[in-house]
Amino acid sequence: MLNLIFSIDDDKVTQMLNQMIFNRTAFAKKCLAFMNGAEAINYFQQLNERDASLDNVPALIFLDLNMPVMGGWQFLNKMEEEVIQRFPGIKIVISSSCLNPIEKKQADGNSNVIAFLNKPLTLDMINTLKHHPELKMNFGVCDKYNLTQRKFADSI
Repeated sequence: MLNLIFSIDDDKVTQMLNQMIFNRTAFAKKCLAFMNGAEAINYFQQLNERDASLDNVPALIFLDLNMPVMGGWQFLNKMEEEVIQRFPGIKIVISSSCLNPIEKKQADGNSNVIAFLNKPLTLDMINTLKHHPELKMNFGVCDKYNLTQRKFADSI
């Protein structure tokens, strides 16, 4: 189980559904919801070194791409500029209702993005995500699938 994850999405219903799925799959101890990328960036800016423990830094961020104020791509750029150097272990899962092949290719080119999922998230998606090479050690998952990161992306 992950200690902390973020869900960044401007849709309140999606946020509620995500929270239910995370709870039912025992995916994370805590999930913080943000309505846009700027709110999440502000969270990171407020963290000082004393607060920067596993309890306050997410292991994983579920990120919508199309949001007001600061969208997903802007958030990713800001993360790379300001956050990843301080907290290099954070990984991103893009969850989008629009599966644009160009955006998927762009996401595949970002080393911090480990998956590109179609909304709405499902129990199966989250349970499969537990087997991702970057996450499986948090869930006590034996690698019966023997998935590489590339093979994993193709399996979701």
